[in-house]
Order: sequence, then structure tokens, then C-alpha cells
Amino acid sequence: MQIEFKDQEASVHKCQGKKEGDWLVFTCRLCDYERRIHLSTGKTHVKQVEGSAIRHTGTFRQVDPKMLGQSSN
Repeated sequence: MQIEFKDQEASVHKCQGKKEGDWLVFTCRLCDYERRIHLSTGKTHVKQVEGSAIRHTGTFRQVDPKMLGQSSN
């Protein structure tokens, strides 16, 4: 799943997502931006640098636990 945030138009920062309970949390390593999306309700909370015109994109990849630890023979 790839999620792109089109809130702003200047340069683009790439965020990596991780699952925290019922939330997907996207954080930016370049600034203080954070976006949380609740998986059940779709509720979104955004924390960003005030006055910033930087656009953010986010990627989240869910790993199937069954695939972990398997080697190809």
C-alpha cells in the first residue's frame, strides 16, 4: 500500500510508515512532520512544522509474519 499526501506544493519529503496498534504512523526524518491514520475509523491527525510549504509522501509495507524466517531452497 502506498499513501501520498497532497496537502502542500513546494518540495517533497518522503515518510516511512509503521503500524502502532490501530494506527498507521508516518514520520519525516527531515522535519517534525507526522501523520497518523486510524485503521478502523479513518480518522487522521497531522503534526507539521508551522508555516511549512513542504509536501510529504508516505509508504507503508505490511510484512506477512509467515514470510519471515523462510529461506529459499
